This record gives sequence, structure tokens and C-alpha cells, in this order.
Amino acid sequence: MNLTDTMEYINSMPRFIEKPVLEVMKTVLCTLDNPQDKLKFIHVAGTNGKGSACAYISSIAKCAGLTVGKFTSPYVVDFRERFQINDRMISKSDLCEITTQVKSILDELGEDYLLPQFALITVIGFLYFLKNNCDVVVLEVGLGGRTDPTNIIKNPLCSVIMQIGLDHTDRLGDNVGQIAFEKGGIIKPNGKTVLYPIQKEQTVNVIRSMSIQSN
Repeated sequence: MNLTDTMEYINSMPRFIEKPVLEVMKTVLCTLDNPQDKLKFIHVAGTNGKGSACAYISSIAKCAGLTVGKFTSPYVVDFRERFQINDRMISKSDLCEITTQVKSILDELGEDYLLPQFALITVIGFLYFLKNNCDVVVLEVGLGGRTDPTNIIKNPLCSVIMQIGLDHTDRLGDNVGQIAFEKGGIIKPNGKTVLYPIQKEQTVNVIRSMSIQSN
């Protein structure tokens, strides 16, 4: 596919699907030899400040001499901003090549394994960062955390949760406690979690409880 075909294909994907997206992703990624399991991540969730946190963390890691992948959303000018390595966007040729690879797998698996758009983009990102041997990937959550496509990863180096407020209440819940539970879904057993310090008491209590339960 050329760039026009690639973007038309990506934009043709639905925003949401009825099936649990993480279950569908497991099959798709297994077919692709689980690229996410061969990468190291810093996983970033929250309502406010995710983009800034990703930029700071990526810059620090780059200054330390690492090859740093950064997966963020949304983009400002160019769709390719979503996938960066050491602050350089994915090339048009890489985006087309990797998207074509994923499309081929999805076509083989059939319509039961249709991915929503953000999940498709996440899979493309995993393949791109692995292809370029990234030392670490700073991975920004798309929506919430617990059921977000990025939460397919197993053991991040660190889970970072920025300031939590009311956002996407139609999907995440209508109060801060429920939303904190969804965002805190990126906390992994025996993992490290960093919580942005300016939070409502209810948020802190929820994240603390989830952290204790995971250890």
C-alpha cells in the first residue's frame, strides 16, 4: 500500500468494537510473534499531563544514550507523530510497510478479529519499535487504562499515572473514584508505580489500594 491507501485503511477501522479488544489483540499479536513481549516500556496514563510526561521521560532516556520509542496520541500536524524514535517520526515507507503487514494478518484471521483503530495503531507501533531495536518505549494510554489496547503489555519498567479528573465519563465512569480505577488498571503485579502528587484524596486511596493488592 502507498501512503494514501495506508491512511484510508487505518481511518476505515471502527473506533470501538463489541468484543473485548484485549482478547482480540492477543490473537493478532500472537500471530505476529508477540512483538510487545520483546520490548521494555514505561506506561503512562492519566487525564492531564500524559503528553508532557511522555516528552520529559523520552528526553531523559535519550540523553542517557538510549534508543527511545515514543507512542503518543493524538497528533498535532502529521499522523506519523504518533510513532517516534529519538524524536523522529516514523518514515512514510515504514508506516506503509508495517500497516500492510498487519492488514495481511487481519485479512487472514477474518472479520472476527477486526481491530478498532487505536488497537491497530498500537500493533503498528509495537512492530515499528521492535524493528528499530528500541531500548525502551514510552507508551501513552489512549483511553482509560484497564481495557486500553496499550494494556496488552505485561511488565513495564514503570507505570506512571498523571493527574486524574473527569474525562470520558461515558466510558470510564461518572466519578473520580471510578475513573481512577480504570486508569489504575495499568498497575501490574510486583511492578513499580509512580503517581502524580496533586490528586484528589479519593484518587490516592484508589490507586494506593490497587498498588497494595498487586504486590
